[in-house]
Amino acid sequence: MRLKRPQTLALLIAFLVLSSAAIAQEKTRAKTGEEMEIVGLGFEKKKLAGAEIIKATVIVRKPRLTGNGPAEKTQFDLILKSRIITNKDGEFTIEIPENQFKTIPQASNFELRLKIKPPKNFNGSYFSDETTTVLKKQAGPRYRLALYWIPDRTKTNKGTFAVSSKAQT
Repeated sequence: MRLKRPQTLALLIAFLVLSSAAIAQEKTRAKTGEEMEIVGLGFEKKKLAGAEIIKATVIVRKPRLTGNGPAEKTQFDLILKSRIITNKDGEFTIEIPENQFKTIPQASNFELRLKIKPPKNFNGSYFSDETTTVLKKQAGPRYRLALYWIPDRTKTNKGTFAVSSKAQT
């Protein structure tokens, strides 16, 4: 079977569209440090000491009971009792106050979005000063996390922030 020029061109365009969509999806998936490790793309990560967590937001997605439509999303800013600054290993502890912790459904996961103020001597360039991780309610209300700087391989001082929940307590 011999393909004609229009058919060949259509197949080539379809292949390019599908492959570029797959690459874009992979780049989108690898936004947080945990996902980068899971995907196994070999990202270099550096512990970020002396950074301040200036805002923390809990985002809970409750599935709809009917199964129709998107999940219900609720979010609230955490009441931070004191300044949270990462130690020399980039680690910090965040505790969800009891009255806010009760509002998270039992046996569920939730997102924790952090707004970061880098240390004074930080010379990296970043698109966003926020990062997100997924936490399990049963591991809380106190979470031990680690903050990382993941440099972009193609740029010298550009990169992104990532938080790892592997150090949960």
